[in-house]
Amino acid sequence: MKTEEEELFNSIFRKYHRDLYVYLCGKTGGDNEAAMDLMNDVWEVLLQKFETVAYGEEYLKGWLFQTAENKAKNYMRRKSTWNEIPTEEELLLNQMSDMPFFDVIERLTMEEFIKSLLPIEQKVLLLRLEGKSYREISRNVKRSEQALQCIHYRAVKKLQGMMMSDPEWC
Repeated sequence: MKTEEEELFNSIFRKYHRDLYVYLCGKTGGDNEAAMDLMNDVWEVLLQKFETVAYGEEYLKGWLFQTAENKAKNYMRRKSTWNEIPTEEELLLNQMSDMPFFDVIERLTMEEFIKSLLPIEQKVLLLRLEGKSYREISRNVKRSEQALQCIHYRAVKKLQGMMMSDPEWC
């Protein structure tokens, strides 16, 4: 950055950093650390696009706060998605807690079958068993819904093959 651009950036920063921080604190439910991280992200985007952003006072203020809004929305989406998806261990323990002993033995055998699947297949299969939609899962694993449907289908076919080849299941 050139010296006069640095001075302009610093004056913009001094003028809006407090308001932007307060705004992001509100958007993140009072999470100061997240607000600070998001504010840094906003300033980073401004640095990257500094030469293309118009310098009109109202436009710049609107641009900063719209960028902050978008960053906050993305943060809250990621936060809620990760918080609502249980770990594989939690899924298995929840499902086994009320089972009779014989069902637990079958369940443990099925667990071994599932563990032999690829990690992505395990995750998709277990989340589908938990009732998650392909859309919810796609937000978590960053794959398309169609790709997840294929992964799920292949995982089920593999499990069916393992069960058919195991004499205890036939």
